[in-house]
Amino acid sequence: MKRHLLNVSKLFVLSIFVYLFLLYACADRDMDNSNNSDKDSKTENVNLVSTSVSKCGKSLTGFENYNGMSCIKWSYTDRDKLSIALISYPVSCADVASQKAYIEGDRLVLEIISENRPYFEDGKIVCGELACGSCNVDLLYELSGVDRSKAYKIEVIYRECESVVNDTGIEIRGDVEGETWCVNGKGYSKYEK
Repeated sequence: MKRHLLNVSKLFVLSIFVYLFLLYACADRDMDNSNNSDKDSKTENVNLVSTSVSKCGKSLTGFENYNGMSCIKWSYTDRDKLSIALISYPVSCADVASQKAYIEGDRLVLEIISENRPYFEDGKIVCGELACGSCNVDLLYELSGVDRSKAYKIEVIYRECESVVNDTGIEIRGDVEGETWCVNGKGYSKYEK
């Protein structure tokens, strides 16, 4: 009886350890954590007014004319309002769970968080993307509170099983109303109709 209780206790402790490990591995690590004072001192206030995302392989209204090219289009819609579209952006086939945006130093960071989270199977952590593949979507970010006197470099972070950071090299400048940049094989180049 004592031996049985000892085995049950070990199993219980092991179960708690596995649960905590999975909780840590699968947790959404929020980049806007207010307890991170170093981050807060570098991050400027910018309001994410709205976001939109298309269905897999479909275009948002107004972005059908890029013929499947992967592009980033930005434009100032008002004095401090900025619209940024990621057109035909590659993501996993899982739905986009949320979108975030913030300014950190000279970077305007756009985050895409996938619903496709890692899971535990046969004693291994498995990435959900392996099960479903990928597709292209359009994502739209509407921001306010952007300081137009500053220039920002667009950075895209795609969070799924691992975070993928895409430093696009595209710069937003206040003296320009807007631009479109598309992938050309070596990076992004300015799109001219």
